Amino acid sequence: MMGSYGVSEEQARFLVGILHASRAGEFGVVDPALCRRLQREPTPLRTVPAEAPTGQ
Repeated sequence: MMGSYGVSEEQARFLVGILHASRAGEFGVVDPALCRRLQREPTPLRTVPAEAPTGQ
């Protein structure tokens, strides 16, 4: 199905892998090294759409 949108098989497998990892909770924990590197708490992905400009 993704091929009809111009996505290669390799890219599709990668995206499906990300989906499976996400559903398994693989991205639920933030490594403290990320916070140190950013020098702040990371922004939770679920808040990004709420903060995005609406274009109005």
